[in-house]
Amino acid sequence: MSLRGDFAPDGWTTGVPMALDSGIWSVETDVPWATQVLYKFLVDGTWMVDPANPNTVPDGYGGTTRCSTA
Repeated sequence: MSLRGDFAPDGWTTGVPMALDSGIWSVETDVPWATQVLYKFLVDGTWMVDPANPNTVPDGYGGTTRCSTA
């Protein structure tokens, strides 16, 4: 599982690997302060939105992506 998004220049293509700890997937990455960040998870080749974040925006491909403000 990896975190993908606009938090880095290659964030949508390379992403950041996530780690499973006590049943919770997590990752830490630097993001610009007070900036909206768009992201999704890539799990076994399938794009997934964050089920814990209700903030969505259109992804430009007919679906949605999650957004968070750092």
